[in-house]
Amino acid sequence: METIQRSGLVSKPEGGYCLIPVTRLYAAWWLYRQGELEFRDLRIYLALEEMRARRCTLKAGRSCWFTLAELSTLCGTGNLRSIRASLRRLQQAGLSTWNVASIEFHEENLANTRGDLVERLRRITNHRRRVPVPRRTLRWLASVTRPILVATVLGHLLRCVYLRGRAVTAEGSVSATWIGRTFDVDRRNVKRAKAKLRELKWLNDKPSRHWHRQRYGQTVAVNLSWGEGTISSKCRSTGLPPPSAPISTGLPPPDSDRELPKEIKNQKRLHGPGVREEGGGTKSKPRLSRVVPADLIEPSRTAELFHQAIRCGLVRDAAMDRLQFFAAAQRATRLGRNPGGFFTTIVRRRLWPFISDCDEQSARRKLAEIPEVLCGGNGARSSERFTARTRTSPGPVDTENPTTIRELVRQSLATAPFAVRDVSPDTDFPLPPRVGRISPAERNGVKEGNPCTHGAKALTPFRGA
Repeated sequence: METIQRSGLVSKPEGGYCLIPVTRLYAAWWLYRQGELEFRDLRIYLALEEMRARRCTLKAGRSCWFTLAELSTLCGTGNLRSIRASLRRLQQAGLSTWNVASIEFHEENLANTRGDLVERLRRITNHRRRVPVPRRTLRWLASVTRPILVATVLGHLLRCVYLRGRAVTAEGSVSATWIGRTFDVDRRNVKRAKAKLRELKWLNDKPSRHWHRQRYGQTVAVNLSWGEGTISSKCRSTGLPPPSAPISTGLPPPDSDRELPKEIKNQKRLHGPGVREEGGGTKSKPRLSRVVPADLIEPSRTAELFHQAIRCGLVRDAAMDRLQFFAAAQRATRLGRNPGGFFTTIVRRRLWPFISDCDEQSARRKLAEIPEVLCGGNGARSSERFTARTRTSPGPVDTENPTTIRELVRQSLATAPFAVRDVSPDTDFPLPPRVGRISPAERNGVKEGNPCTHGAKALTPFRGA
């Protein structure tokens, strides 16, 4: 029959077409997405549609015959055992039954017993009609190994291909978003599949206005005269097999043009899912490997970081190290753009000389809020040692010797509690490093830090004093 194409109407596609109900065509894909069928079973179903269409003009008095070899040729697989398993799964799902004498389809039972399938069919306009699927396209789909290509082709067939009387129209608009929601596939992969179909000349773009493309998608026309043989005709002329399809390992295009849902009133949200708020909004345990601003503001969380630093060997369990640790936290909070990284750098590199006096004063106030950490758990034992020292009766003291008097004064200062403003009197702060011991120069009567230029003879009168 001569093909007549006028204003998107074609009297008959080249190679013929097969009328398939929308319910049956979509039910096969829906069963695959539900996990009741494998993708290989979906291809077997499409091959069964083609096998049945081949025998639609059988003369009276002749019987049809269906073989697994013909089915294997259409699907491009030679494993007959897997084909038999696919036919059994199709029958168990209630989609079709196969034997050597007949092929039957039962999509009406699926539409009546599966309520979720009926709900999905409502998304498709005119889902009670039959789609004139070109048989060349049907044979190609039976051999395709990419599910996203099958979903994209089915979406264009449902939205663009209609039977108008005795003619077939193949123009319409379909967006990648609609295909993604209807067939449960990624919208970005649908765009890649549409680009592949344009490359194969199965789809042809038609001029359309910008607002129409934004709302309904690009206007396209399905090439009803398309055939798979036109692609590999050059290879067939040389007798060589067609080249294998290139494997694309690239990621889908970025999803940067997706807008926020319209039902969200606040379009400028400050915090999204997975974002940790500044301050005390976090509930997780402090970790020295990942310090957040809340760990440096709350004294209890800073104390937990201090105990972890002790276990790592970064600091000692001493009063001076506690003060420096908390002062580093105050400095990082006050000056750092990234407080956690600033604080970690100070602790790991031991940059204690860069801490200022105001940071130490703030650290003392923080330590006063947690006296159990301030004493380091040794407050009771420190008081016991102080009591034991005061109870010890000193021996006879030589009040005439200035060196002995100076040593007694230093021992009394070492046992006295260290008073700090705004801090508990039980605070166990470290004393200066030279308290409690006397240098050799002081034993000879010379003040520490002053050079002695008079020699040993100059010290003789003082030693006898």
